[in-house]
Amino acid sequence: MRMFLGVFKNIGGVLGLVALLVLAAIIWFVLPALSVGNSNPFQSALSRGSMIFTLFAVALVYKARTWILARKRHDQLGKGMVQQSDTSDGQQSDKANEAEFKGKFEEAIRLLKRQKSLGAGGNYLYSLPWYMLIGPPGSGKTTALINSGLHFPLMDQFGASIRGVGGTKNCDWWFTDQAILVDTAGRFTTQDNQQARDKKDWNTFLSLLAKYRKRKPINGIVVAYSVEDLVRKDEADIVSDAILIKKRIYELYDKLKIEFPVYLVFTKLDLLPGFEEFFGHLDSEGREQVWGSTFKISDRQEDPVSRYLVEHKLLTERLQLKVLDGLRNESDLNKRDAIYLFPRIVASLQDRISLLLDTSFKPTRFETDLMLRGVYFTSGIQDGTVLDKVISGLSAHLGRSRHGDGRKGKSYFIKNLLNEVVFKEAGLAGHNARFEKVRSMLYLSGYALVIAACLGMSALWYYSFTQNTKQLSQFNEAIADVEAQRQTLQESDHSIEHILPILNTSRDIPFGYSHQSAGRFAIAGFGLNQTGKMHSESVRLYDRALINLLLPRLVFYLEERLVRQEDGVFDDLKLYQMLGGYLEPDSVFISRYFGSRFRQYDAVSRQALEAHIQQLVGLLPQHYYPSLNDELIVRTQRSLLQQPVAARLLTQIELHAAADAVSQGYRLLDLMGTNGVLIFSVEGKSMQEVLIDGLYTRIGAQRYFAQQSGFLEKMLAEDASILGYDEALAERYKAELFRQYIQTYQKVWLDTLQSIQLVNIEDVQAKAQAIDLLTSDASPLRQLLSVVRDNTEFSTFFKSAGGDVSRLANPSSGAIVPVTLSDDLMSLLSLEVLPVFSQINRFAGSAEADDSELLSALLERLEALKIYLQGLQHSVNAERSAWMRASSHQGMGEVVAQLEMDVANLPQPLSTWLAQLLDSAKAETGSQARSYIQNQWASNVVPACRDMIEGRYPFAAGATREITLRDLASYFAAGGIVDDYFQTYLSPYVDRSRSPWRWQQVTGFESASVNTLLRQVELSNRIQNMFFGPRGDTPALSFEVVPRDVDPEILKVTLVIDNEELSYAHGPQLGRRFDWPSAQLTTQSFSRLVIETAQDTEAITERGDWSLFRLFDHGRMTRIDSERFLIEFSTRSGRRLSFELVAGSVYNPFDTNLFKSIRCN
Repeated sequence: MRMFLGVFKNIGGVLGLVALLVLAAIIWFVLPALSVGNSNPFQSALSRGSMIFTLFAVALVYKARTWILARKRHDQLGKGMVQQSDTSDGQQSDKANEAEFKGKFEEAIRLLKRQKSLGAGGNYLYSLPWYMLIGPPGSGKTTALINSGLHFPLMDQFGASIRGVGGTKNCDWWFTDQAILVDTAGRFTTQDNQQARDKKDWNTFLSLLAKYRKRKPINGIVVAYSVEDLVRKDEADIVSDAILIKKRIYELYDKLKIEFPVYLVFTKLDLLPGFEEFFGHLDSEGREQVWGSTFKISDRQEDPVSRYLVEHKLLTERLQLKVLDGLRNESDLNKRDAIYLFPRIVASLQDRISLLLDTSFKPTRFETDLMLRGVYFTSGIQDGTVLDKVISGLSAHLGRSRHGDGRKGKSYFIKNLLNEVVFKEAGLAGHNARFEKVRSMLYLSGYALVIAACLGMSALWYYSFTQNTKQLSQFNEAIADVEAQRQTLQESDHSIEHILPILNTSRDIPFGYSHQSAGRFAIAGFGLNQTGKMHSESVRLYDRALINLLLPRLVFYLEERLVRQEDGVFDDLKLYQMLGGYLEPDSVFISRYFGSRFRQYDAVSRQALEAHIQQLVGLLPQHYYPSLNDELIVRTQRSLLQQPVAARLLTQIELHAAADAVSQGYRLLDLMGTNGVLIFSVEGKSMQEVLIDGLYTRIGAQRYFAQQSGFLEKMLAEDASILGYDEALAERYKAELFRQYIQTYQKVWLDTLQSIQLVNIEDVQAKAQAIDLLTSDASPLRQLLSVVRDNTEFSTFFKSAGGDVSRLANPSSGAIVPVTLSDDLMSLLSLEVLPVFSQINRFAGSAEADDSELLSALLERLEALKIYLQGLQHSVNAERSAWMRASSHQGMGEVVAQLEMDVANLPQPLSTWLAQLLDSAKAETGSQARSYIQNQWASNVVPACRDMIEGRYPFAAGATREITLRDLASYFAAGGIVDDYFQTYLSPYVDRSRSPWRWQQVTGFESASVNTLLRQVELSNRIQNMFFGPRGDTPALSFEVVPRDVDPEILKVTLVIDNEELSYAHGPQLGRRFDWPSAQLTTQSFSRLVIETAQDTEAITERGDWSLFRLFDHGRMTRIDSERFLIEFSTRSGRRLSFELVAGSVYNPFDTNLFKSIRCN
C-alpha cells in the first residue's frame, strides 16, 4: 500500500491516468499467471477487480486531498494579504475602511477563482506571474499603472485595483489578464516615517509571499523613480534614496531566497520641458512603445553605469535625429524652442541617473550581483507646477522660457514596457532552490516509481518469457550437442580422454547435474518455469552417459593396465574390483588414484574425470555392476605376491598417515620449545619448515602398529582380500612390514638430528645467554634429547604380548591407553633401533627421571664456559683479558681445554653441536684479543707514524717534506716504536718463518683488519733490516754503482754522492762503492749527475738527507734480481745512459714500492 501511495502522490493529468490504466491492465492480465509457491492467489476475477477498484479509489482520494491542500494553501495566501497588519505603535487603523478593503479583496479572490482566463481552480493565485512595484513615495507607481492601458478583468466590479485605505498604505493588487502587480506603499521603500511599523509591515508582507508562494514568490520587481525627484533633489538625497532602494532589493533576495529581474523606470517624464511638444504628435501605438534601454543578459557582470552611459548616449542621439523632423512640422516658435531643447534636457539627466545606478545596482565584493534588466522612461498624467519652478533655472540657462502647454490625459511608453518586456520575462526569475529541489524530487520520484513499476512488470514478464524460451533453447541445444558428439564417437574407440568432453557436456546441460540445487527461479518463472522437468531429464542423460560411455572404457583401461603389469598395478586391481562390487567404494582412494595416474591430463581435466568416476561409483549399486575378468584378477594377484609386499604396504600406510590429522608429525621447533630457534638452526630451512613425518613418531607407531588400533589388521585384511592370500601369509607380511618400518623410522630420526646445527652467535653476551638456555630447566637441548628418547626407545611405549600390558598416556588426548606388540616384533625393535640411539639416549636419561648424570656433567661444563665468557665480558679491560688468556693452553684457557676433551668423547650429533659452540667461544676470545692489539697499535704506533712518516719523502713520492734520519731510526730501528710494539704484543702469536708473516693457528686472531696490521709490522721490519740491521740505531746503506749503456753522443758522465765521485767517458765499465750517508760529510748531503756532450752540459742536483733517493727518482728503475737494479736516465735531447745498482744485502733500499706500502692507520 505504501508503494501505491508513493505512486499516487505524484500522479497528475493524463500521465497519471495512463499510469493507473497500465497498472490496472497489469493486475488484470498479468497477475493471473503469477504463482506463489504452488498457489495462484490472483486467478480469481473478484480478487483482481477488488485490487483495481482499490487502486482507483486510493488515486481519487489522494487527488482530492491534493486539490483541497492546494486550495487551502492559496486561501491562506489571500487571507494573509487581507489580514496584513496595518497598525503601528498600538494604534488601530480605521476599522470601517479596513473592513471595506477586506471585503472587496475577498470578493475579488472569489471572482478570480471563477475566471478561466486567469487559471481557475486551486492555483488561482499561483497561475499568473507576480510583480512588485517599489519606489519612494510620490514616485508615480500607481499613476503609471492607471494609465498603462493594461486589461484589468475585475475593473467592472472593483475598479482597476483592490486598494487599501486612504491611498497605498500597504499594497494595491492590480489583477491583469497577464500578471498580478503588487503596488507597494512608498513607505515600505523609505521607512522614514514610522520606521518600526513600516519595517514590520514590509517584513510581514515578504513572509507571506515566501510562505505561500514558496516556489516563485515573485517574477520580478519594478523600481519606480520620478524624474521630478531626480531633478529636484540634490545629489545627497538621490544617494539616500538609492541606498534605500538597494536595501529593499537585497531584503527581497534574502527573504524570498530567489533571484529575479529588476526594471528601473523613471516616471513623470512629461514634467520635463519640451516633452509634450516633442512627443505630442505620437499616436496611441507610438505612445505604447518602449522608450529606454534593455540590457543583454550576458552583460550582467559589467558595471551598470558604464552599460547605461552607452545606452543613454544612443537615446539622446536618437532624440537629436528627431529634432529636425519636429522643427519642420512645427511653426510655433515657442514649441520649436522646446523641441530643440528637449534632447539637451534629457542628456543633462545623465549624471544623476548614473549616480542613482551606481549607488543602487553596483554590488560590493560581498554582495550578490543584481539582475538589472534595463532603464526606462514613462509618463502618466501629473501636475507640472512644482517641476516648472525647479527647472526654471535650467531653462533660463539655456536661454529659453517655459511656456504652458495643453496637456491631455494620455500616457507614454508604459503598456508595451509591461506587456512586451516585463511580462515576457516572467521566466527569468529563479525558484526557491530548496523548495524546488524537494518538489522536483517528489515529482520525479513519483513519476519514476510509476514508470518503473510499469516498465518493471513488463520487463519482468518479458524477461520471464525470454528467459524460459532461452533456457529451453539452451537445453535443447545442449542435448543436441551431446548427441552430435556421441555420433562422432567410434565404437572401437576406448579412449577415456575422447569421451571426457561428452561427459563434461552431459554434466553441464542446463539445470542438470551441475545444477543439483537448482529449483524454481522466481524471476524466470511467473508461472512459466520449466527447470524442474529439464533438471530431471538432464540428470538422466548424464547418468546414462556415465554408464554407457565411461564405465566400459574405464573397465577396458584397467584391464589393459592389469595385462601390462604397469607401475601401480595394485591400485589398478583395487579400483577394478571396486567397480565390480567386490570392494566398498573409497572416495579418498579414488581421488588419490586419479591424482597420480592421470598426470598427463591438465589439472582441470583430471579433476573433471575424478568427479565423473566418483559419480559413477555412486551410481553402480543403483544400476548394475559390470562383469569382471576373474582370470585376469587371479593372474595379477599372483604377480603382486611375487613383489616386495612390505614396501608396498608401508607406502600405503604413509599415504594414510599423510591425510590423518591425528598423526601429522612434529615440527622441529616444537621439539625444542620456543627457545630452540635461539640455539639451533637447519641449513637452508626454517625450523618451522622441518617436519618429522607423523608415521615415524610414537603417535604414528601407536596409531598404525599397536594391536589396539586395529589399523594394521584392517589394512592387511583388505590387502589379503584384494590379493587373495591366507592368514599365514598375512603374518609373514606383517613381520616384513614392521622391519621395513623400523628401518625407515631409524633413518628419519638420524637424518633429522644430523641436519641440526648451532646458530652462529658472534656477541659474547649472546653466547653466554645461549649457553644459559642450554643449561636451564627449559633447555632446548634437554627437550630435544627427551623427545628423541621418547620416540626411539620403543620399550617405553610398546610391551610384548606375553608380558604385562603397559598403560601409557596417549600423546594426542592425554588418556591412558594400553599398547601391545607381539614378542617377535618387540625383539626386532631391540635389535634394530635401540643400538643406534642408545648412546645419545644415555644423555636423555630415563622417562621417569627425565635427566641423566652424563647430561648433567656436560651441562656443568657448559655452565663453566658460560662463567668464563661472562668473566671475559665483565672484565675491567675485557680485550686485554682476552689477549692475556689467548696465550694459555693453545690460546683459550683451561675451561675450554677441558670442554674440548669432553666433546671429543660425545656421540654424534652432540659432539658436532658442542664443537661448534666451543669454536664460537674460541673465536670470541680471539676477537677480543684482536681488538686489544688493534687498539694498542692505534694508540702507540699510529700517532707517531702520522707525525714522522705520513706525507713525508720517501714514503710520499714527490713530497717536499722529508723524514729525518733521527725519526727514521726512532720509528723503524731495533727497539724503536714498531719493533717495541711487535715485541710487546705480537711476538708470541706470529709465525715469521716465511713471508708474508702469519698468525699462529692457535691464536684465533685471523681477520682482514688485523692481518693488515701484521702486514704493516712485517714491512716495517724489512725497512729495519734494510737501514739498521738487527741492532743498529743509525741508518746506513752500502751499494755499488756500475756504468752500463751510455749514448755515444755523451762524452762524459759524472755521478757525485756527497764527497764521493764516479766518472765514466766510454772507457772500462768500472764500478764504485758508495756509503750513505757519507761518514766524511761535513756539510749538507747532496747528489749530482753531470752529463757532458759536444753541444752542452746537463746536470741534475738534489740536496738533503734523501738527495740520493731523489736523484734516482729522475731515472727509471728496473729490478734485475733481489740485489740488483738497473736505473736509466734521459737527457733533454733524448740521449740515454744507465747504471747498475748493486745493494749490499738482499734488503734492497731502492725498491720504492716498499716505502709507498707503509700506512698510518
